Amino acid sequence: MVEPRKSSWRAHTRAERRDLDEPAQQSRHAFSLSDAVYHHRLWCDLRIPYTRKTDLEWLYLLGGFGVRLEGSRGVVTALPKTLPYGDYAQYGLPFYAGNIDYKIRVPDTPFSAIRIPFYKGALLEAFKDGKLIDSAPFPPYEIELAELNEGEVLTLRVYGNRVNAFGSVHNTDQYRNDWVRYGPLGFRSEGKDWAYEYQLKAMGILAAPLCFSKPESKASS
Repeated sequence: MVEPRKSSWRAHTRAERRDLDEPAQQSRHAFSLSDAVYHHRLWCDLRIPYTRKTDLEWLYLLGGFGVRLEGSRGVVTALPKTLPYGDYAQYGLPFYAGNIDYKIRVPDTPFSAIRIPFYKGALLEAFKDGKLIDSAPFPPYEIELAELNEGEVLTLRVYGNRVNAFGSVHNTDQYRNDWVRYGPLGFRSEGKDWAYEYQLKAMGILAAPLCFSKPESKASS
């Protein structure tokens, strides 16, 4: 019986946390990025033997922080406290793959529904006090407001996806079919179809929701 061959590569990681006014101190222990990002400098060094048969996976830095893109460079920033309507990949969350909650206070005008004209995400749902009241999986993306009163808070949750976290974020070809752009070939682009600058997809509620009243249906004679 032949035993499976064990992986021959080894990974070496090194993290340093440096106070700006103190000498460098090396540490191999994990620490909170929220403690380091504003008052320290962080170095991460990952080394593995690299050959033609080596498959590399992405390396992720996780924590409660934002990111500002400057071309091909990402700058760690404070986590945004609020988000406007629009592409949240441009507002400090370029690689975020989770969900986003938008809080809306119901106006005093008696509206019966709210329409989300333009959003990008996997699904949109509405909550009141943590309870699901409606969902909008298909156009025209409308949410009924029958369960809400004036001044109450409606939460619109946009479910994210992995396109900006695991997708081909350096592929510049936007006109080929989805199989090519999102399949294995999408990660093997070159020449004019490749850029070091990040090529991200828009995410979130991209246009402000519209409140309106639906006409009452007349009883059939």
